[in-house]
Amino acid sequence: MLKAGNGFFAMWAGIAPDVAAAFELMHARDHLAEHLAYLGEGGILWARRYGEGQGILPPNFAFYGMRNLDRLTGPGSAERKVFETEFFKAIRPHYRDRIAHHCRVLGSAGAGTGSAVATFLLDLRAEDGAPAQIADRLTRLPSITAAHIGAVDWGVSIRAGGEPPPCPPGDERLGIAVVEGFSRWRMAGEFASIIEILGQAGTIRSAGHYGFSYALDYAEVPGLRHHRRDHEVDPQQP
Repeated sequence: MLKAGNGFFAMWAGIAPDVAAAFELMHARDHLAEHLAYLGEGGILWARRYGEGQGILPPNFAFYGMRNLDRLTGPGSAERKVFETEFFKAIRPHYRDRIAHHCRVLGSAGAGTGSAVATFLLDLRAEDGAPAQIADRLTRLPSITAAHIGAVDWGVSIRAGGEPPPCPPGDERLGIAVVEGFSRWRMAGEFASIIEILGQAGTIRSAGHYGFSYALDYAEVPGLRHHRRDHEVDPQQP
C-alpha cells in the first residue's frame, strides 16, 4: 500500500487508562479523518490505526501513507493545519510517551492491509538497495503480507509549515520498519525470524506488535459527514 508514495508518518502513543475508550472513539470518529484530510488531495493517501500493543513501544500506533513528504514544506504549507475538535483537545493532554516521525521509504513489498502489525525502531546500516530486498524477504515468511522500511527525515516537520524536530545525537540514521500480517498470533510465532531478517537492515532498538483497529483512505473522507463528535464532550452542543 506504499507503492503510490515516497513517505510515511508513524506515531506511537500511550494514553491514560481512564480515557482509553474515549481515545479510541475520538480517533475512529474524529481525528484520524482530520489528520488524513489536512494536506488536501495528493498529500496523505491513507491512514491506519492499531491498538492493544505489546512490547517496548507505546501501545497505540498510527500509520499514514504520504505521496510526497515535500508537501509538508512546500508553498502554502504554513497555512495547512489539522482541524482540532473539542473532543480531540479534551483527550490530547492524556497522551503519554508519544513518538512521531516522518520517513522516506527505503523499501516496501507486499500489498493489502494486515490484521496486525509489528513495528520497529532501528539504527539503519548504509547499504544501498538492501532495505528493498529485506522487505521482500520478510513477505516470504508465511504470516507476513507486507513490509515497509523507512529512514526518519529530520528535515521535515511533524506538522506542515512547522520547524523540523532536532535530531538527538546518535539518531542520524534512525529508521522505522512496519511489518504486516494476516494473523497477530502467527506473526508472534515468527517474531524471531522477522527480527533475524530485519537485523540485516540495522540494529533493532525496540519493537511492539499490535492488532488492527481502523483504516481510512483519503477518497473516503467526504463520505464521513458525521464523523465529528464534539457533543461527546459538551452535551449542550447540538
